[in-house]
Amino acid sequence: MKKLSISALALAAMGIAPAAQAIEFEPTDNSTFAVYGEVAPSLKSEKNGSGDWEFQYADEDSILGINGEHRITDEFQLYASAEFLFFSDDSTPDFQFDEGWFGVKGDSWGSIQAGGQENPFTYLINDNVNVAEIAEITGDDELPPENNMFVYRSPSINGFSVAGKLRVLGEGDGVQGVDQQDETEFDVGGVAGYSGENFTLRAAYTTVNTRTRTITDPTPVFGTDPQGNQVQVGTTGGTTGFTDGAHYGVTGDVSFGPATIAAKVAEASFDNATDLTRYAGTGILRYGQLIDQGSGKLYGSVQQVERDNNNRDWTEITVGVDYKPIDNFKVYGEAGWFDRQNDAGDVIGVGAIYSF
Repeated sequence: MKKLSISALALAAMGIAPAAQAIEFEPTDNSTFAVYGEVAPSLKSEKNGSGDWEFQYADEDSILGINGEHRITDEFQLYASAEFLFFSDDSTPDFQFDEGWFGVKGDSWGSIQAGGQENPFTYLINDNVNVAEIAEITGDDELPPENNMFVYRSPSINGFSVAGKLRVLGEGDGVQGVDQQDETEFDVGGVAGYSGENFTLRAAYTTVNTRTRTITDPTPVFGTDPQGNQVQVGTTGGTTGFTDGAHYGVTGDVSFGPATIAAKVAEASFDNATDLTRYAGTGILRYGQLIDQGSGKLYGSVQQVERDNNNRDWTEITVGVDYKPIDNFKVYGEAGWFDRQNDAGDVIGVGAIYSF
């Protein structure tokens, strides 16, 4: 799931202005409070597991968030944020807490924040080649949950910057329905990058140390077809996920006027599961200079996913176009092909995103 506002807020913690608009208040001279949100409706047709198209009005995870900041000195500022998901396609009340954190930052040394938040590997490596909204290529589905995490982000110093994360699974944290763990475990990771005038390079590593994501094979369920033959009609039980392991990734992008190209190579290596290697490339062409007002872009991504066993590799393709008549409103159209059994997950659709 790609959440632009979360990435924008992460950049804001490093002193970079987020793209999303916000309603901001100043209770005192040295404190601010802001309310922000994003509504993301879509109309799309997606293939189900049987290969049939299903049309639907959907919500691509609309959000509502609040954050506050208290400036004590230039080198010591406190801030906090909480973000909630809601679904504009559902009349049934459904308002879910998604992510939240507390942090401290300084203009010269960076920021440290703790709580539920995105892994830096997600928004600095995977999202560099994933520009789609509803037709996303895969990339972060094997990463651990985004909870119990401490994240440090440095300022940019002569183009260089780093980010590090520590995820804590304490003995009192519930795991797979069990209230207690035998011992405390940790996930660690880091991203190092350099940004030049028109290019960026990054490399990252993160562990996947989690007993909350184990693999259990589902049990086949059999039935009888009209001719009296026994056939498998489904499965029951089983859990999805991956065992402990690590992720490695490098990415880079370069811009030439209105065009940007990006590439990524990432490997997910697991102790007792299939390793995955992803090779991805993305192209963006901004056409805003060709029209009188607003901005927009044409974009596409191609990703090859390879497995280290005899199972089939696959190729993912996504294309799209968007247009922003104003800064905080965007309309888009996308299509994606993901090379799965019965073409499950292939999608074509249009959507809009309004940020405030």
